[in-house]
Amino acid sequence: MKGYFIGCGLFCCMFLFGCSTIPKDQASNLDDKVVELSKTTQVLEKRIDDLSRTILLLINDSNRLHNEVTSIGNGTAEIRNEMEIVAGAVKNLDGYLNSLETDNKVMKEDVRQEMEEVRKAQVELSNRLEMMKLDIKGKIETAPPGNR
Repeated sequence: MKGYFIGCGLFCCMFLFGCSTIPKDQASNLDDKVVELSKTTQVLEKRIDDLSRTILLLINDSNRLHNEVTSIGNGTAEIRNEMEIVAGAVKNLDGYLNSLETDNKVMKEDVRQEMEEVRKAQVELSNRLEMMKLDIKGKIETAPPGNR
């Protein structure tokens, strides 16, 4: 029985020693895991901070681009309005040129008619002059010889 007590005693000592070392190993493993998790958490926090800065930059850039697109849209509307003004001015100039062309045609027609009237008047005056010459010649020929 003595051997039995010694065996049980040894077994109990081994059991107690094993139970006490197991938690130390597990505690060591847990500490290592906590340190590893802490490092991983720090890395993740750094990555989250970098990601949040990147997202903030993206938001700022997108806001800037949105503002530029809005200003381009406003500029496009202004350009469209100015194009309409220019189109109206061109239309007015076209109408003015057409009226000048019409006035020019009318003036040409008036000048042509006046020239025609002047030619008719010249022909009529030429005919009258010839008639007067003939009339004077006839008077001279019929006049008595002493009155010449």
